[in-house]
Amino acid sequence: MYAVTGDLAKAEECLRKGAKLAGVVQDQWHAAAWRNLATLTLHLRKPETLDALAQAQACDVKDPMTWALQALAQLKIEGHINVVRALEDAKYADRLANASGPRPKRVLAQAYLRNHAPKEALSSASRPLPLETIRQ
Repeated sequence: MYAVTGDLAKAEECLRKGAKLAGVVQDQWHAAAWRNLATLTLHLRKPETLDALAQAQACDVKDPMTWALQALAQLKIEGHINVVRALEDAKYADRLANASGPRPKRVLAQAYLRNHAPKEALSSASRPLPLETIRQ
């Protein structure tokens, strides 16, 4: 709610409290609390994004969106930019999503572009999604 109304400081405060309350229990729900915090802090370009992503991975190491966000963080957060590692993480996120999620595909395309591989970026971005993964 706070993020929608533009109060990003209050949104971050609430997400941070929620993540700390969630702790590090190994399941997708606890990972989501940390991933949500990481999503906002990535938007704000804060280095602590990487800490929140590490906590999310401790909860669910097989979550494709956490790996995709980690790749984005490595493409965007000053002082932590590592385009080669971002590409590796984006490829892993795409594999975890079984090449069926549009978000990991977009991140993979961005990582390819930052690694000066436009043909691979185009290929990644234009691969069709399996019909069973598309919501009606």
